[in-house]
Amino acid sequence: MPSKAAEAPASSPRELVSARRLAEARSHPHIGAGLVALALVAILLSAPLAAAGTFTVSQEQVVVGTTDGIAGVQAEDGLRETMREVDVAPDLLAYPTVQNLSKGTQVSGAFPADVQSSDGVYVDYREVTTSPVVLQSNPAAIDPSCAWTACDNGRLSDNLYATSAAGGDVAVFKNFTFSVPPATAITRVQVGYEAFDATGNDRLGITISWDGGVSWCPTVTTGGLLGADPNAYAFLDFTSCTGHSWVPSDFGGSIATRITHAAVGPPETIDLDANVVRVTYLPLAYELALQYNWTSVAAGPRHDLRLKGHISDENISVQVLTPPSVWTPRLTFTNTTDQVLTYTLAASEFNAGNVSVRFVDALGPDATPSDLWIDYTDILTTVLAYHLDVVQTVMGISGSSPHLDIEGNISAGGENFNVFVWNFSAGSWALKMGSGFTSANQMHSAALFPDEIANGTVRIDYQDVDPTNVVPAALTLDFVRVTTTDAAASLPAILLVGGAVAGIAALALFLFFVVLPRRRSSSDTPAAPPGSRPALRAGVRAEPQAPSPSPEIAVADLQPGGAYLVDEPEPAAALRVLERLTGMGRSGLLVTRKDPLTVTRMFRLRHTKTVWLGDTPGSPGGQALAVSLRAVETSVGDFLRTNPVGVVLIDSVKDLVDGNDFPSVLEFVRRTVATVPRGQQILMVSMGPGVLQGRELKLLAQELEIVRIK
Repeated sequence: MPSKAAEAPASSPRELVSARRLAEARSHPHIGAGLVALALVAILLSAPLAAAGTFTVSQEQVVVGTTDGIAGVQAEDGLRETMREVDVAPDLLAYPTVQNLSKGTQVSGAFPADVQSSDGVYVDYREVTTSPVVLQSNPAAIDPSCAWTACDNGRLSDNLYATSAAGGDVAVFKNFTFSVPPATAITRVQVGYEAFDATGNDRLGITISWDGGVSWCPTVTTGGLLGADPNAYAFLDFTSCTGHSWVPSDFGGSIATRITHAAVGPPETIDLDANVVRVTYLPLAYELALQYNWTSVAAGPRHDLRLKGHISDENISVQVLTPPSVWTPRLTFTNTTDQVLTYTLAASEFNAGNVSVRFVDALGPDATPSDLWIDYTDILTTVLAYHLDVVQTVMGISGSSPHLDIEGNISAGGENFNVFVWNFSAGSWALKMGSGFTSANQMHSAALFPDEIANGTVRIDYQDVDPTNVVPAALTLDFVRVTTTDAAASLPAILLVGGAVAGIAALALFLFFVVLPRRRSSSDTPAAPPGSRPALRAGVRAEPQAPSPSPEIAVADLQPGGAYLVDEPEPAAALRVLERLTGMGRSGLLVTRKDPLTVTRMFRLRHTKTVWLGDTPGSPGGQALAVSLRAVETSVGDFLRTNPVGVVLIDSVKDLVDGNDFPSVLEFVRRTVATVPRGQQILMVSMGPGVLQGRELKLLAQELEIVRIK
């Protein structure tokens, strides 16, 4: 009988599966190792982890003020950070309200409007002399050749008469007495007579001599004489004297008059009661006396009188009143081109806000008139309001029982500081340490609540107690930290070893499950030729990388020195951000085309200057006027140079694009971003939904950080 082969015992299905898995593990050894490492990690992670530690400041945002940087608060190493307040209050201007021009004349310009801006539009004041002076004198003597009867009676008005009954009778009168100053201009010369003809219509021929009777002006004949003594002079004008121009020296004693009987028909008797010479002169003493008055000038620690103007030739002294009557020279205009003069008022000159300044000839009256042109004048009141607002961030916090520890002291000014912590649930700052600092360096500690930590982050805000304090204060910090504890922290050696093993296991997992499969898959892919680059379609330029979706941040996250493109989910969102920032003490500049009345009614913008961009849409043709990018750039640059803690909002980018080509707008943005120093200033450009898309938005995102602000 044939023998049978020996039969192997049959395997169960479970044994078959195990055998198959063992074969797979042998054929893929990295999978087996990975499973071992995964098991080890699971065992290690099942034990409780210790999270105790100390966490220091990693970021800082200076909203208002200055600091030395966070390096001083990251370790107890003797290096300290000092936070200093800065003045955030805008200074105040006051203009003169009343002028008193007691000597001089206003030639051109309008007061006070034309002295309230430095724009080259002047108020022109000119010196004038005093009023004309009139002198008159009767003769003291008669010439012996007088042909009239009782000639001496014709000198004075006394109702005693010199008489003439024959035509051609001549009477010469001399020794007229005058006192005419040499620095004068003779404006009028007259001869007066008091005479009558009781019986007819004869006349008098009258002339005047300036050299004692050697030379005479042309004779002037009177009209018909009255029939009785008028007891008043009638005058003939000799200002125009052929061959002679009158000068002050003519009236030094050589004046003479000649009166001749001019008969009309048969001679009649003429009675002469008196004759007189009258001279009018203008003193050559030109003066200016101009006074400006201010009322209700704001109180403050300092008041500066500021003037801009020039003169034509004569220096003008600027004097300030110390009540009630003392005028003190403080400044002098000396140039024929514009000068800017500044003087700090004394307390007595401030006079509770009622200031008086006058402009007078520096050397007194002179012989020629001169002009003073005033372009600008004001009183600048310095207003002090020192403020500090600095935000620090501590990140990576883990563990239980978190505490905030701050070691520091007040190092200047005496004012105290509050410490706030951001409540992430309420979305607001919560007071954590109120006015706790002293001049001595001390450690201050406070427990942190769950709402005050988000994703391991705590935000701390330091603010001065009185934002209007007129003395600058400083806070010096030695150490700022968040500390935590954990009950499982009693096995440090086990955790240390476990951590090392866990790290090795994780590395093994990475090698077996990531690196090796990638190397295997990559080995199956043909390599690209050396030096090759991804191909581009002919004629197509590489587009800028598309901007990522706008991150949503808080107002407090805006970094000083930052430039942002504010993506507005709703109208005027950026204006509300500007309202918040100026309310926190920043100076603001708003560039907008919105209606001014709407902006002032809807938003409370403190310390903010507004540049209006002209007509709104709806002007003729239905188009808004194109914005002058150069004018906006100049306004922004001027603001940033004078406001170290400033924020600029250009509202909105659509107003820049309308009427301008995009490359010009992009270049304007680049130059404007470059003017924002890496310090305390912030630049924002708002953008409504759908205003920019595609390539234009991508290019703009390379210059400005796109954000949404909640």
